[in-house]
Amino acid sequence: MKKEEFLKSLKAGNSNTEELADLYIYRPLGFLLAKLLDKTGLTPNSVTVLGLLWGVLAGILLAVGKPSFFVYGAIAFQVANIFDCADGQLARLKSMYSLFGRVLDGAVDYINTVVVYLGAYIGLLRYSYQYSDNYHFIFFVIILASVGRILSAISYDKVKTKYINLLEGKEEIKDDVASVMERIAAEESSLKRILFYCYLYYVKLQIFFTSNFSFRRKWEESLSEEDMEFYKKLYIKKNTLLLKVWSLVGPSANVFYFLIFAVQNRVFEYFVFASTVLNLLFIVLILVQSIKNRNISVEMQTIVERTAV
Repeated sequence: MKKEEFLKSLKAGNSNTEELADLYIYRPLGFLLAKLLDKTGLTPNSVTVLGLLWGVLAGILLAVGKPSFFVYGAIAFQVANIFDCADGQLARLKSMYSLFGRVLDGAVDYINTVVVYLGAYIGLLRYSYQYSDNYHFIFFVIILASVGRILSAISYDKVKTKYINLLEGKEEIKDDVASVMERIAAEESSLKRILFYCYLYYVKLQIFFTSNFSFRRKWEESLSEEDMEFYKKLYIKKNTLLLKVWSLVGPSANVFYFLIFAVQNRVFEYFVFASTVLNLLFIVLILVQSIKNRNISVEMQTIVERTAV
């Protein structure tokens, strides 16, 4: 594996923008898979669909409700995640970027999660009377874990996108509401329009939920080119370590946690862990991120006022 080619396959070509689980487990395997699939002529979107099939298989296996099938389902979930990494890596290696590919990839990720969690719920109810007698409580815990995963994924994606944009010398967040609306208006395919509409509401939810650490400030409009460069370096420096901590609640981290619990025949305990420990960590990260961005804003505001004098 060539290091330069592997780095090219990562987001922004930088290891700092990857989840820890991705960087050390799923991306290396995804890179090997991408190189193998590249020889078959498959497109990145085709690889995404293959990942969907593995996710559905994982849900079916989990729904069987036997300890061994919990493990088989968790393994299939890992394979689905490797495909989820490989499609993006293949796209970057072949320079085949598209908004539809990004939207499809995100949709499949959420579909796989829903199918796996639903399969796990069915499997738990079939596994023993202990779980079937407490199906309301189990359902509540799974819903709590699911909501936490969705909100943490939305927030982590927002922070990571900002970081990547600054690394690439951009100032604006990609795929804002206006640009997505333009794409919907120009799209002729009904399926693509549906996916773009779903993505539009995802972007709106992301903007609403992360408004406390919004990134566009009035002082940015007053920055000189030199000050803007300082701001970019400051933001990257202040958030590099925090971005790694965010990855502990990221999508791939959850996939890995699921495997760890499944091999110990503790699938329900995974949902307890996700709904308590991971959700608590997510709340702490929201607070820390807000404070950190506020401090950056204060520092930059001081620079703008000093320059104006």
